[in-house]
Amino acid sequence: MAFSSARAPRAAKPSSAPVGPRAARGSASKALPHSLRGAHRLRYAEEFAAVFAQGSTRTGVYFRIHFRPNKLPQGRLGLVVPKRAEPAATRRNYAKRLIRELVRSRLRDIQGFDLVVRLRKAILREDAPLARAELERLLGEVRQ
Repeated sequence: MAFSSARAPRAAKPSSAPVGPRAARGSASKALPHSLRGAHRLRYAEEFAAVFAQGSTRTGVYFRIHFRPNKLPQGRLGLVVPKRAEPAATRRNYAKRLIRELVRSRLRDIQGFDLVVRLRKAILREDAPLARAELERLLGEVRQ
């Protein structure tokens, strides 16, 4: 009995538009409800550098916030979540989601500011309420 390594070709699946949460990724007008729009993000190294060089800071156990006023009607957020603070990629992503969620809910409080939130210490799931409370406190200090 001879075995053949060639397989029969599969039937092509009908082409369709992407469905689900990934479908809206490329479209600015259909941004995901849990994401920050591009206008609310710091994107370039020069923007981060300006906040670090000219801004003020507030420090807690889990976070350090760098901020400076901008001349825009909206606030913008940048994240720094280093491997040194959290080696596991999944937990770094969790920390970023937690920060974005909290900042998104308080966009009115940060209007007119550029913020860079830097993770200082790993956030375990059981410590998440403490980290949230600290970040809320630090964001409240930005306006003062």
